[in-house]
Amino acid sequence: MFNDSTDYITLTAYNIEGNESGYSQELILIPGLPTPQEINDLTISRSDNNVVLSWSPVVSDTSGNPFIVSYYVILSSTESPPFEPTSLDSIGSVSPPATSFTDPDALDEQMRFYNVKSVIE
Repeated sequence: MFNDSTDYITLTAYNIEGNESGYSQELILIPGLPTPQEINDLTISRSDNNVVLSWSPVVSDTSGNPFIVSYYVILSSTESPPFEPTSLDSIGSVSPPATSFTDPDALDEQMRFYNVKSVIE
């Protein structure tokens, strides 16, 4: 972010009621590696007994440069946000141009939280 040095950041988020989450784990930003724009329009809907996640495609990095996503990984947890995703939280992935995912296991009477991350390889 600054002077081609490695930067360390943490993030928080707000819900629609204005409540702030706790801080995320520390993230490392390494110069020269593109950082994709965050998915900030994730919508969740119900279709029969499934939950459908939808979002807009990520087409640029945080500097506004064109960005090509290799795939999106979908994470789910029953832990309250901000949950710390691990590989065990991965419930699937989709490759562009797809920007939706159906979770057939979501309606099992447990509250679930979702996160979608764009990945480059």
